[in-house]
Amino acid sequence: MKLDSSIAADLVTLANGFVGLLAIMYIIDGDFRLGMVLVLIGILIDGADGILARYFKRKKGHGVYLDSIADTVTFSFAPSILLYGMFYNLEKGTSFQNLENALTVAACMMIVLFGILRLARFIEKGHKFKNFLGLPIPAGALIIVMSAEVLENQIIVLIIAILISLLMISKIPYPKLKGILGGVAGIVILIGIFGLWHQDSYSIHFSTVVLVMAIIYVVIGPLYAARFKGE
Repeated sequence: MKLDSSIAADLVTLANGFVGLLAIMYIIDGDFRLGMVLVLIGILIDGADGILARYFKRKKGHGVYLDSIADTVTFSFAPSILLYGMFYNLEKGTSFQNLENALTVAACMMIVLFGILRLARFIEKGHKFKNFLGLPIPAGALIIVMSAEVLENQIIVLIIAILISLLMISKIPYPKLKGILGGVAGIVILIGIFGLWHQDSYSIHFSTVVLVMAIIYVVIGPLYAARFKGE
């Protein structure tokens, strides 16, 4: 029997925000890997939140706002602070003196500001359509986190973060992963968590698989979404 209230979905949404805040705390303390794991856990929670929202038919009202606020914490601020903590180096000079530091600040700013714009657009009308308008912010966070884990070149990671930020505010359609595709996405996230958690010689291979799968979504997703009428 369905509950009259969507309190269960709201509690899951708050859990997403809690995990995002916890990720930020660990990142500030210098535990970048655990911060990454928590961001990925946040993606799983966000997926569960979507399932509950559809179950309770919570497609409008305060639930949409609450979800976007939690997503801002977990998928905008946490990845931004992660890149800043990993790459900004005062020993090289300020962002006005060093190109790498300047690029780090630019990427971090874009992740947050464009993420907020992306979610504001979703609140306005994005939740009404079958497809996303622009790259969904959890997917963007996944690519940023896994790029920071897999790739050794700081400049490449920051350029990827900037491109992801631009895709989030683009008008390119991306499919909402439900049913079987949603299950596959969940498995991919679990593989990413496993790879980040187990620090051995094979971990990087799991993380690389997740990054490749996420990039495939970025490239193939718009072609798949074009089959549906929507944004």
